[in-house]
Amino acid sequence: MLPRTGDDAERTLREAYEPDAATVTRVIAGALAAKPRRWPALRIVAPIVAAALVLVCLLLLYQPSPTMADDIRLEYLGGVALLQAPDGTSWVITSDGEREDPGLNLIIVEGEK
Repeated sequence: MLPRTGDDAERTLREAYEPDAATVTRVIAGALAAKPRRWPALRIVAPIVAAALVLVCLLLLYQPSPTMADDIRLEYLGGVALLQAPDGTSWVITSDGEREDPGLNLIIVEGEK
C-alpha cells in the first residue's frame, strides 16, 4: 500500500462526509416549504385555559371568611360568659356553670367591634 499524501486524505474525507447535490436540494426545499399549521388554535386556547384554572384555584383558596355577625359571639366578663346569637338572643352563664335566671338581663354594648 502506498502512503497517502495530505491532499489524498483530505479529498477522501470530504467525499465521505460531503452530501450529494440531490440531498442538499431536498433538505433546503423542505426547510423553505410552507408547512400547514397543525394546531393554530392551541396557541390561543392553552393560555386561556391555564389562566382560567389559575383563577378558579385562587377563588377557591381565597374565599372570604364568614363575618362575625353570622356566628355566635362568646365574651367572658369576669366569672360570667355571655353568648350572643346573630338574631340578638343572649345567654348568660355564671362561673359555676349554671344559667342565670331568665329574668331581666341588662347587656350594655359599647362601641363597634
